[in-house]
Amino acid sequence: GSGTGAIGLSLLSHYKSANCISIDVNPIAVELSNNNAKYISDQITNKVYDRYQCKLISYLDFSKLKQHFNKFDIIISNPPYISTYDMLTLDPDVREHEDKIALHGGIDGLDMVRDIVNYSSNLLNPDGTNEIWLEVSREHPNIIKDWIDSASISDVRNQFQYVDTINDLTGYPRFVRLKLKKQ
Repeated sequence: GSGTGAIGLSLLSHYKSANCISIDVNPIAVELSNNNAKYISDQITNKVYDRYQCKLISYLDFSKLKQHFNKFDIIISNPPYISTYDMLTLDPDVREHEDKIALHGGIDGLDMVRDIVNYSSNLLNPDGTNEIWLEVSREHPNIIKDWIDSASISDVRNQFQYVDTINDLTGYPRFVRLKLKKQ
């Protein structure tokens, strides 16, 4: 989800002609994200507020509403990716104060990643970059690569190729880049 809007708003401040639609299932996050867009627009000359929208909707529901939106050049997500086991071992400050829906990604931490891959091909602009960028747990890049590479011809994930793993600033593999194959 959008959380505070930091990712989308940061990208808009760097890409002056870009627009961003962000989504979240938490109404507090949606309000905070939209308020941050307004605040940032008031603080800088690059007005991001007119190019940013945060909507209260789940990814699955949003993907079904595709006819109401323009297609996207790129999908960027920091989905919930913490596994059930790792949720139990989180620092108490995180475990007790963060929104569990924003953190917990299912038993293996990949539930939302699978949903994003399975429902994104119809959201991507055929003339755009056709990429999905995901922030994930450092254990996930190889699992995601194997999952994409093992797809059968009829499997929706066969529409994507695994392009790259990018390390975070501490050197851990934390970002995955996928690309929609040309049809």
